[in-house]
Amino acid sequence: MPRREGGTTTGTPRGFLRACAETTAKILAFPFMAVVLLGTCAVFFLLMGVGFAFFYVFGVLPRLVVRHAKTVWRLTGGPAPAAGGTEPVRTPYLSRSGPRVLRALFRDHGEACAVEAKRALTRDYEIFVTAGRPRDRSSVLMDAFVGLSGCLYRSLWLLAVALVATVLVLSASLFHLLVWAVLAGALRLCRAGVRAADRAARRPGAPCPHPSCGRYVTRPVRLCPGCGLLHRNLVPDRNGALHHTCRCGIRLPAAVLSGIRRLDAQCPHCSRPLPRDDTRPHAVLVAGAPGSGRSTVARTGLVQVSRLVRSLGGSAGGGVPGTTATGLYRLRGRRRSLTLLDPPKGAFAGQSKLDTMDGPRHADGLLLVLDGPALSTVRRASTTEERERISSVPQARQDPVEAAERVLRTVVTLPARQRPRRIAVVVTKSAALRTVSAGAELGDGDDAVRAWLVTAGAGNLVRLLGETGAPVRFLADGAGARGNTDLGALLLWTAGIRAAPRRRPALSLPGLPRPVRRPSRRRTGPARGALVLSHAAGFAALPLLSVLLMTSSLPATSLFGLPAAYDRWAGPLHSHHTEQDLTAYHKGVTWPVFKASYTAGGASPDGARTGIVGLWSTSGSPNRGKGGKGDWLEVDFGLPVPISRIELMIGTVADEQPPTRALEILTRNGTGRWTERTVTHRVEPDPAVSVADDDITVGATASALRINIPAEAEPGGVFLGTLRVWSPSNGLLRLRPDGPDLQITSTVNRPVAVDVRPPALPPGWRADPAGTAPGRIAAGATVPAGFRLHATDGARAGPVRYEVRVTEDGHTATAVCVAWLTPTPSGPRTRPLACG
Repeated sequence: MPRREGGTTTGTPRGFLRACAETTAKILAFPFMAVVLLGTCAVFFLLMGVGFAFFYVFGVLPRLVVRHAKTVWRLTGGPAPAAGGTEPVRTPYLSRSGPRVLRALFRDHGEACAVEAKRALTRDYEIFVTAGRPRDRSSVLMDAFVGLSGCLYRSLWLLAVALVATVLVLSASLFHLLVWAVLAGALRLCRAGVRAADRAARRPGAPCPHPSCGRYVTRPVRLCPGCGLLHRNLVPDRNGALHHTCRCGIRLPAAVLSGIRRLDAQCPHCSRPLPRDDTRPHAVLVAGAPGSGRSTVARTGLVQVSRLVRSLGGSAGGGVPGTTATGLYRLRGRRRSLTLLDPPKGAFAGQSKLDTMDGPRHADGLLLVLDGPALSTVRRASTTEERERISSVPQARQDPVEAAERVLRTVVTLPARQRPRRIAVVVTKSAALRTVSAGAELGDGDDAVRAWLVTAGAGNLVRLLGETGAPVRFLADGAGARGNTDLGALLLWTAGIRAAPRRRPALSLPGLPRPVRRPSRRRTGPARGALVLSHAAGFAALPLLSVLLMTSSLPATSLFGLPAAYDRWAGPLHSHHTEQDLTAYHKGVTWPVFKASYTAGGASPDGARTGIVGLWSTSGSPNRGKGGKGDWLEVDFGLPVPISRIELMIGTVADEQPPTRALEILTRNGTGRWTERTVTHRVEPDPAVSVADDDITVGATASALRINIPAEAEPGGVFLGTLRVWSPSNGLLRLRPDGPDLQITSTVNRPVAVDVRPPALPPGWRADPAGTAPGRIAAGATVPAGFRLHATDGARAGPVRYEVRVTEDGHTATAVCVAWLTPTPSGPRTRPLACG
């Protein structure tokens, strides 16, 4: 009996077999474990790749896009910095954005990508680091394996996501830059137009009305009504076309069109207030020797001007306190302002001071004040008693004629366009002058005063007045005692202001508000909003452009021909290759014609064609077996057609025999010559099945096709259950017969060059030219073929073949269409049979 030890049996065949089984299991365990390990690793890598793809596509990419959007919002919505220089205004967004903002966006995008890369590398590094927690060697190796795999996946996906985000940012930035360039260009054109209109509408400058200044002011300093800051360059420029934004946020008008004349103004030289310049300025320089009564004449003259204007139905006022300036309103014509420039004492005492004055160069009129009692001739001719009689009247310390001549000599040296247009001479203190013998002959009129001045020793002054070329009037201040308006009328005449009553009553219009806009609480203005929207649209521009290109929704000539180039790249000429079944059945059409050497009962030669339920069989044919000629099936097309391949299903009548593996294909050319080819089945049939599908390549142009079945192949006979003859064509063009014409339609989004070939017609038909055959077809266009079919005597129904060749990129393809042509009393009728 065998001995059992420890539950096992030794020394028996059963124990030996068990030991062999265990050894075999150990040997087979190694490849099994290897396969399991490889499968586990593959699944691990696959899951890791999917996880990283999901994380970076749906996590990192949106994070980069969101950060970029926040950066765009921060850069476009922040406060505008102040302009360079001393002008206290904010620079408009369009003037400061553009390349500077784009550089900041790209710099921020680079920092975001660097942050993501650092974050990924930090995570992988933490996997490699073993400090802080004890691990065995297997754990370290596993962490290293996972870290290396993660580093590889992270690098690949981070690179892909960074490239995608960079492309999106670049697209959005380019769109942003394009919109900014368009808006900035439009703004510059608008600014140039406003600047030209503003220069044409601005009135000429005027001297400062303050006696201590009197300098010519071309552009006054404007005051901000909100904070009181001074704006010295409030004109249409890069800070704004119609408005400038002050540092306090108030929008100030910067042009005449926007109401800059309504702002308070100051003199840029003396910083004193100026009269409102919404009226046309007129300045009159009051000149004379010190102590001649210039200030009295100026004050009295303004009073008389006000009375005269009110008597004519107008009003006066609105001047600057401390100056001899006033506004004249509701006179005939536009509103005016009159300023009498009365320089301080001693301004006309010497030539050096007179040369530094701006009044003689920019005044509209000149008023010379002559102190009558202070004339040298009057002094010499007066007796001691007469001198004592007028000693109570203040007199000029210098000779008035000498001061007046000095002013006139300065005026004569000026260019003609800078001289005063009118000159008036006023003899002051005429009441005291008439009490002496030298002034007793002083009259009231203009001629009388002129004649008296000549006799009083001022003839040289009168001659200098004539050399100026300006109209001159003379007046004695006492001459207007009766009406008390002569001095006012003289001042208006000297200033060039027409004093006449209004023909129509003035309309009382409500006062217009000051054209000052308060600070807006909106974060972004219209320009910033437009650029933010353009940046957002730039993110969708590239995907939208891709969709439009793939769907051919854009015109071929748009975007510099990009849709046409993309269509040519995505769908080259050879990719439009199609095939048409020439043997498909069409009701009422006897084409093509099927013939056979023999047909079994219940079958027909065209039974195997598409659209007919039936078959062609050679069962019982006398041509089978040894010594027989074999059977054939012929398909006659009646005209040459290109044939690419033949598809048929062949079987044997005897189920126990496999179908034949050898066939003979004959094609007939245009001359009627048959060309024989021997082909074999491409599909190896199963011996248990008596039917096989065959796909035979022909690649020829033939008017007829014949299939020969050798007699020795299947003595019992064969049958064809399916027969399809395929003709190659190019689907880039769509050919559609339309009665006697042929319409050619391009199915691509690009222009193509074509060559229309003459159609192959049945007997009794002809094709006459109908215009010029097209040589080029536009994208998606439909054009006629350039010929028309006509039936002659004896014309019958038959097939017609149209052919159009397409040439592109050095390659040529052909679009073919076969139609059934039928003569009718109303003209030819065509029915497409095999058209792409």
